[in-house]
Amino acid sequence: MRNADDTAFQLDAEEPLPTELLQYIRERVGGALTTALESGGNNGFDDTCPEAVAISQALQSSNPSAVAGLLNDASLMFQTNLGDLYPEDGALIRLQAAAFSGAEEICDTDDLARKRCLRAAQLYVRQNPEPIDQQELEEFTDVVAEEAIGEAAEIIRADGRAVASGKRVGRFVRARFANYSTTIVEWIDKTKKGAARIEWLWKMARKLLDAFQDPPEGGPPL
Repeated sequence: MRNADDTAFQLDAEEPLPTELLQYIRERVGGALTTALESGGNNGFDDTCPEAVAISQALQSSNPSAVAGLLNDASLMFQTNLGDLYPEDGALIRLQAAAFSGAEEICDTDDLARKRCLRAAQLYVRQNPEPIDQQELEEFTDVVAEEAIGEAAEIIRADGRAVASGKRVGRFVRARFANYSTTIVEWIDKTKKGAARIEWLWKMARKLLDAFQDPPEGGPPL
């Protein structure tokens, strides 16, 4: 914000992110970034790519709007570049989900960050996402939930059913479902438990992330 008394542009003063949330985001998103960068160049992704730069900058800040905005920017860039500039690589899909989820965690608790991310999302020219079949999404939900226990399994099933219903659900719920799902799919991929279905699982995870972006004009508020 800038007014007549300012000598330079500056961000509105904001309380820093709570330590616990900041630590979670740095571990979750930072870990996903490290994994993507350590893939040996097979995905065409390195630390000079714009998504990596945005995420690295986010992880060095504690300002809610800055962290959420940069993570949101990275998620939107992945939305355009995955499958085009980069292959639909599992590590990159997980990184996009982590960035998306991290931004939503902040937006769920910080109104100013939420409004700024919404304005950025409205500038994004959305590609037509591939539709998700309700029955297929329910099947995906069951497969993912089987690899979780306790409260995590209950959350995955509830979130997955809500998304599959076709009704509008909160962005936090969408982000959480994408976050949990891609984490589990990556684990299934690494352990080779679902080798015969891994391509389908990653395809479904990618569909989720593609469908979760709000339209650029006239979209509902975050």
